[in-house]
Amino acid sequence: MGNGQWRRGAMVFAASVLLAGVLRAVLPDNLAGLLAVRARWVDSLLLLGLGTLMVVVILTR
Repeated sequence: MGNGQWRRGAMVFAASVLLAGVLRAVLPDNLAGLLAVRARWVDSLLLLGLGTLMVVVILTR
């Protein structure tokens, strides 16, 4: 990322957040581990929304 490759690093992070949202939506509570903070739908909605917002910002800048 030091050579102007910030988009690649940011996209990897955004993909990780999106993956966490999908995993939180499909895994049962006993297997979700630290992904389970609030209700399943709240966690999934926040993670997927944040990941989507990050991708939009990365692609439009």
